Amino acid sequence: MLRGRPDGSGRFWEVQAGRRGGEGITIPGHRSNQRALGLTSVAFVMAAAVALPTWLGHYLDERWHTGGPWLTLAGLFLGMAAAFVEMFRMLKTLGD
Repeated sequence: MLRGRPDGSGRFWEVQAGRRGGEGITIPGHRSNQRALGLTSVAFVMAAAVALPTWLGHYLDERWHTGGPWLTLAGLFLGMAAAFVEMFRMLKTLGD
């Protein structure tokens, strides 16, 4: 096993034999970085899942002159439901 410091950052890296005979580099804290990126993606997915159907409902309300924000509200509630379902699905996969 080889050890060294990459670019003077002060963090150690290790080169070790991989499962199939190849070499791999392991960086301490790598799992926590993946988890942070996964949680960030949850936030973006939730925002998009709520914003897009709400915008579409608002657009259709204006286009069809529905006389109220009914399609906007329908888009909002459908988007919120889809966001929570997707959030639970993504958090379940991150927890594994």
